[in-house]
Amino acid sequence: MLSEVIFAITRAVILAYNGLRNIATMFSERRKSMDLYKDVMNSYGLSPLPAKTVEAMAYVPFQPNGAEVYAVSEGFEAGTMFPTLNKPFYGGKCRGGLK
Repeated sequence: MLSEVIFAITRAVILAYNGLRNIATMFSERRKSMDLYKDVMNSYGLSPLPAKTVEAMAYVPFQPNGAEVYAVSEGFEAGTMFPTLNKPFYGGKCRGGLK
């Protein structure tokens, strides 16, 4: 019985370690693709956002390399890994409009 518990715990630890290693690899690959993206955008003089924006359209810029990120649990709670994209909605009356 005790050996089964030890086996289960060991297996869970190994799976967790492999999962974290996969996440680290994913971030490393993302960083490489962002470097390539940045090089292409700079070489053609392009911007990640449109020159002219319109109302009611969401524009989310790419996060720069080395951007600050939350811990996994904090990012899961916030719904984003990037603090600069953490814009919680608190609700309330709309106070907008052009004057």
